[in-house]
Amino acid sequence: MKITPDLKAQILARHKAGDSQRKIQKTFNLSAGAVNKITKGVEQNLSTINKGTQYLAELSEMNEYEREAVAQVVSDNARALAFFKQTAVKNQIMANRLLKEARDLSDIELHSRITARNKETILGKNYDLGEQGATNALTQIIIKRDA
Repeated sequence: MKITPDLKAQILARHKAGDSQRKIQKTFNLSAGAVNKITKGVEQNLSTINKGTQYLAELSEMNEYEREAVAQVVSDNARALAFFKQTAVKNQIMANRLLKEARDLSDIELHSRITARNKETILGKNYDLGEQGATNALTQIIIKRDA
């Protein structure tokens, strides 16, 4: 059986969703080696699955009106979050163009402020590089203009 890009995407989606390689093998009638080759090194989204399961379990304990209200708020929040992340990426692309055409220090400072705001939008206010083992040291950059 030839593995098409669409079939490969389906296999990866099932693997990321937590299906075992054996279950994927049986579902798509493929060899163990083929499934292993496609899924090798691909992480499963267990955290997302656990959060989704917890969310649905909590919803099941609510009455119909509460479920509708919570589902609507969650949907609105997710749409808003996606919108702001997409806008921040577009904003950063424009800021990078501005930096390439920077004529003076104020343009560079503007780029820095925009970048900081976009980083906060994407990563959150409490994002800390220290969690990834990076050192948090103050860096002073001095820009001198040739007269």
